[in-house]
Amino acid sequence: MNIGVLALAAALPVLFLSGLDPKVMYQTFPGDLFVLIAGVSALFAHLERSGALAKVVEKVYATVGDRQALLPWTGFLLAALLSTAGAFSTAPIAFLVPMVAHVGVRYRASFYLCELAVVIGANSAGLSPLNPTGPRSGPPRRSCTSPNSGWGLWAVSVVVAVLVVLALQVANAVQRRRGRAFELVPGPGGRR
Repeated sequence: MNIGVLALAAALPVLFLSGLDPKVMYQTFPGDLFVLIAGVSALFAHLERSGALAKVVEKVYATVGDRQALLPWTGFLLAALLSTAGAFSTAPIAFLVPMVAHVGVRYRASFYLCELAVVIGANSAGLSPLNPTGPRSGPPRRSCTSPNSGWGLWAVSVVVAVLVVLALQVANAVQRRRGRAFELVPGPGGRR
């Protein structure tokens, strides 16, 4: 079940107990956001159930092959593209982290970095004007001296995220050369 639908259903008893007029709640409720969330949720449910997302991820990682330096960037780009297109950052993370973990088992030295790159990519690109989060950042953004363009804010967020992933990748390479690489060994059921 969609978390947005559950939240709306949960708001009704709270509204009843608070004594607030239901018309006030529905007038302040952002209907456009609800339609966007419902549409994106339906799209990603279809992508996940049809297996299309898994096929795309498999093909992309097959193209990258054994080039370990590109593995984190592959997850980063996939997650960022999905978030930019309108998925809440939790959707790409929920779909891609297990898929990237499946690939990461073969490349244990970069497993943890690949997982972090997916999370960072999805969250940074969530400020896209096409994403439900992006337009909601408009009023606070206009009240300060940040860029007023929605795409400008998205670009700044993605550039910072690219720098963070690059710094993590460099730190991982330096630690590996020193013989102190951080290696996360995934095991069955997440334990090992």
